[in-house]
Amino acid sequence: MQSAVVLGNTVSGGVNDLIGSGQDTVGLSDALHALYTSRATQPFPMAYIAGYTEAQNLADLNCFACRLASLKLVCGITRDPLVFKMNPANWNDLFNGFLNDAIVAVTSQMNGNPQLGKSFPGVIHSAGLRALSFDGSSELDSGPISSEIIDLLNEPKTGNDYEQ
Repeated sequence: MQSAVVLGNTVSGGVNDLIGSGQDTVGLSDALHALYTSRATQPFPMAYIAGYTEAQNLADLNCFACRLASLKLVCGITRDPLVFKMNPANWNDLFNGFLNDAIVAVTSQMNGNPQLGKSFPGVIHSAGLRALSFDGSSELDSGPISSEIIDLLNEPKTGNDYEQ
């Protein structure tokens, strides 16, 4: 679903906001489009952090006795293009080869420029992905990303890690 009707008004967003790699505005909601177009005149200091998957995060996507295997059975690998890609060899094709956290491309996490911030390998987007056989710590778990956030919160907003 790419849009919903709320109080008689059609709004985009949700799953539709997962489209793209941060390189263009095709399919973005109005809110994300506004953020994308304002990045040349950043309205406030911002530091970027991204996580991305590695082979070990995707290795269990070939499981046989798991929820993902059941999902593949119900949806049918040949009928559902997303389910067809849910294996270690094809998952990154969904992101046109861009590094990603299994949900969002690093280029998008970094506001279109992966050179802006700090990236952390071996990280999945969120803990809920573990139910679909993705493996590893999530961006919200205790670890290097949470430590980096604490450091950034203690750094002056004029510091080197912030885009002005």
